[in-house]
Amino acid sequence: MIKIEHIRHFLAVTDTGSMTLAATKANISTTSIRNSVEKLEMGLNTILFVRRPSNGVVLTDDGRKLLEKSKDLLATVEEIETSFQSKRRRLKGNLTIGCQEGLTWSLIPRAIDMMSELHPELKISIQTIWMDTKFQKLDSGEVDIIVTFTLDKEITSKYQVMDLCSPKACVMMRKGHPLDDGKPVDLHDLAKYPHIFIKDGPALPLFYGMYSKLKLEPNIHMYSNISTGTQSVIGRSDAVSLRILRPAHPYTPLGDLMVAPPIKNDVTRPRLMAVMNRTNTSLSIDKRIEFQKSCLSLFESGEMRQHIYY
Repeated sequence: MIKIEHIRHFLAVTDTGSMTLAATKANISTTSIRNSVEKLEMGLNTILFVRRPSNGVVLTDDGRKLLEKSKDLLATVEEIETSFQSKRRRLKGNLTIGCQEGLTWSLIPRAIDMMSELHPELKISIQTIWMDTKFQKLDSGEVDIIVTFTLDKEITSKYQVMDLCSPKACVMMRKGHPLDDGKPVDLHDLAKYPHIFIKDGPALPLFYGMYSKLKLEPNIHMYSNISTGTQSVIGRSDAVSLRILRPAHPYTPLGDLMVAPPIKNDVTRPRLMAVMNRTNTSLSIDKRIEFQKSCLSLFESGEMRQHIYY
C-alpha cells in the first residue's frame, strides 16, 4: 500500500540525489528513507532508483514517471491538508543544552541548525558541563537536556536516554610522529611515548584503563583538561593524547599539523547519549525529544564520522 509519507521521502531523494542527504533534509534517519523507498518499490513492483555506492542514486524510467505524477499528487494532498488542518505546530520558548566542550563545536551546532530550520522561534542556548558533574544541572533545572559521554552501563529510570553512538578512541599526535603511518595504532606501541592524560571525570579512568587492561604502564608526561594546550605540546614533541573526539581541524594553536588515527585494540568504549528528565505530562511535541532526534539523525546519516570513530 502506497503512503503519502513514502511519496514525500521519494521526492526528497530525487531532490537531493542521495538517501543520506534526503534523510538530513527530512530530519529523519537514513534507514527510514531507505525503508520508504523500498516499500514504495515493492508496492509498485518496480525499481525507482539505480543505487550507486558513494555516488548517490539516479532515477530509472519508472522513477521518472512516478516523479512526474508524484508532484501533482503531493500538491493536491497538501492543498487538502491546508484546507482542513492548521499549520504544522512550531516549537517556541527556550531550550538549554548541556554538553562537553568538544560537542559544542562538533555535534551541537549541527543539531541546532536542524532545529532552527523547523522551529525558527525556538531559542536554543548551550552550557558547557564537565563529565564528573554527570546530571547535576539536569536535576537542578539549569539545562533541559544533556548530551554527554559516560562509562555507566545503566542509567537510573528517572531519566529518558537516547543512545547516539558507542565511540572508539583515537590518539592525537603530530604529523610525522614515528607512529604516524596512516593505520590504526596499537596501545603496546603508544605506551612507549610520553602521554598527556585528560583529567575530566571518567576520562582518566577510561583512557588509563585501556592500558591497565593490557597490563601496560604508559609513559605519563602530564595531566591536563585544556585541549588547546595539549594540542600545542603534541605539535612540538612526540607526546600523544588519547581522545574520543578528533580535533576540529588538523592544526594546533601554534600552527603545527596533527593527525588522530583510531586505536587498533579492542578497548572499552563509552556511551554518547542525550539525556532528559522523564515527565508524566504527555506532550504532542516535545522540544527535548525533537532535539534528541536531531542529534541521532546526524549519527545515522554518517555526518559525525568526520569527528568520531563509531
